[in-house]
Amino acid sequence: MNSNAVALLLADQSPASSELAEALSAQAGLRVEHRGSLQSAPLAGTYQFIVVAPSAYETTSPAALMQTPQDTVVLIGATRQHLLDAIRFTHRADSYCFLDEHMHALVSVVRLSRAGYSLVPSYIPPNFALDDLRLPLLRNLSASEIAVLGHLRQGLSNAVIAQRLGVPEVTVKTLVRSVLTKLRLRNRTEAGVFALRHASEIASARRSLESSQG
Repeated sequence: MNSNAVALLLADQSPASSELAEALSAQAGLRVEHRGSLQSAPLAGTYQFIVVAPSAYETTSPAALMQTPQDTVVLIGATRQHLLDAIRFTHRADSYCFLDEHMHALVSVVRLSRAGYSLVPSYIPPNFALDDLRLPLLRNLSASEIAVLGHLRQGLSNAVIAQRLGVPEVTVKTLVRSVLTKLRLRNRTEAGVFALRHASEIASARRSLESSQG
């Protein structure tokens, strides 16, 4: 790394971001560059660490992280509230640091890594644990979205779903995209597996919606 390099890039938009940057600099002994987002890949050899805080998830590009050099440690700060949103960085994250207690847990993790300790391998809880976070989101689905989710459970194509629901295929495509977004699912296959595991909860959500509209 050249002498002018910034050792750590912090992507954070939270009110406490400046304080966290100062702590990383003072306690971890790193030169810190603080940004609100990360949309393009940094130049090779620029950073030892890239830290993405939950407040910067929406403005940080997973594609940009994928292009970072492999010797750069990518650390994703996560909380239970934002865990589903953190999944999008799984393919490049070297580690997840859970921050429900305090954001400054990041400082300890970075210090340990600099001292030669290995970071805990990247970890996202198994699907069943993530499902516990997704199930309350079912209440945000419309009747049409719940119907589409039920058909995804059967592995049906958009064309077949459209035929069964009596709507244009483009409408089904829009509904599928909305389901994936609202439930933080990566693709229709993952949606189908989720629906298969939780058919009773989805049926209950449908009945609740029908009752509230009736």
